[in-house]
Amino acid sequence: MSYGHASVVREFLETPEDTLIGRLTSAVASTDVPSQRTAQIDAWKMEILMLKQQLAFPEFAHWYIALEYEIPRRSRRPDVILLNSTTIFVVEFKIGSRNFDSASRWQVTSYARDLRDFHAESYGRNIVPILCATDADSNLTNLEELVDCAQDVSTLIKTNKTSLSSCLLRFQSLNYRTPTQPLAPERWLNSPYRPTPTIIEAATLLYEGHGVRELSHRHAYNLDQTTEMLLREIRDAQRLGRRTICFVTGIPGARKTLTGLNVVHSKRLQQTSALSGIFLSGNGPLVKIVREAIVKNQVRQGKKRGDCEHEASAFIQNVHTFLRHYLEDRPEDCPPENVIVFDEAQRAWDNIQMERKRGKNASEASLLLQVMERLPNWAVVVALVGGGQEIFLGEAGLEEWGRALQERRVTWRVVASPEVLVGGESVAGHKLFNGSAPASVSFIKEPLAHLDVVVRNHRAQRWTE
Repeated sequence: MSYGHASVVREFLETPEDTLIGRLTSAVASTDVPSQRTAQIDAWKMEILMLKQQLAFPEFAHWYIALEYEIPRRSRRPDVILLNSTTIFVVEFKIGSRNFDSASRWQVTSYARDLRDFHAESYGRNIVPILCATDADSNLTNLEELVDCAQDVSTLIKTNKTSLSSCLLRFQSLNYRTPTQPLAPERWLNSPYRPTPTIIEAATLLYEGHGVRELSHRHAYNLDQTTEMLLREIRDAQRLGRRTICFVTGIPGARKTLTGLNVVHSKRLQQTSALSGIFLSGNGPLVKIVREAIVKNQVRQGKKRGDCEHEASAFIQNVHTFLRHYLEDRPEDCPPENVIVFDEAQRAWDNIQMERKRGKNASEASLLLQVMERLPNWAVVVALVGGGQEIFLGEAGLEEWGRALQERRVTWRVVASPEVLVGGESVAGHKLFNGSAPASVSFIKEPLAHLDVVVRNHRAQRWTE
């Protein structure tokens, strides 16, 4: 379930508080976010009471309300979404607050931008972020100044517990832009995740201009060649209707992560497919580090941090969030990306960990292939495989990818470094298959899928050659 409660406002007003609290608790618990804390439940109670008071007018009866709606694949839940026929209102409550602090302002504005940039049914719609600091002064935002809204997201509206309804009604009376098609609430609730072309372009340009020392070295002699090989496999997969998985290995420091990022952000990939690629990792700290390295450099060049963070998140995401979305929230949806780069693929969860975390009796490797098989024509997975580290509890290792491939009913073309067959040092002795590649798998041994020059020591190595 991707929301706690959703209905027309009239039904919301008639629903008992205890029922609503139960739904909210269940919805948030399903995302591994602690939901039983007394403070959270108390906040929900206050929020529900205020909403029932502020929406108890005939004008709102046929509006639609969603509580704790999870924005697809963003792991973010605005407190309240209100929909009328033309406008999406994103409301965030700050219970007991007397001021509109910058963090809260950015939070609700970011929710609105996420809907604009990643939520298919919100694209091109009027989106209005509202921050309700319950105990703030009653002075209302001058709504007449909000008519000229840039890129479909209005200026933030500030309100309190007694003036929310007035803000909503006054905004509606401004005769704001009317879309060609009225909002359909059920379709909006079930909207797929889909990055807009503008956010894809912004993220690509952000990465191309990173200039970050840790990410920008390109001296490993076959790093560019490996990138070219992967882009060639992507083009061939699209042209020939293939499903291809590429296993890329490398000695420590050879910059496998950089190779994956280069592929995902390549302008040539965007020319190859109207759909984007995405960089996934199960290593949460790594996701943060890579994003921060790119963002910091752009901030030094004068860009706004919030804009950079928003753009970077378009292509660098957590694999567990990705899979939860397509296995639980949207089990029938196809990803908009035909290309996935999975960093540290050897750390994908095994079936025991998936059973414990998600109630799925299959490994993360198997489930990721399953999700990509939903795409009707072609798909490419680039698995970056590291070595020199132990496999922690719940992590399946390279062997699980081999088992997952042998069990598939759909044939995958496997392009792999020789290291994954022989269990070389770069994969800490692990092997993709127990022996040679099985006959059921189309296997191509590719030397360029192995990076064997340490980037940070490239000058020393070149000097001794």
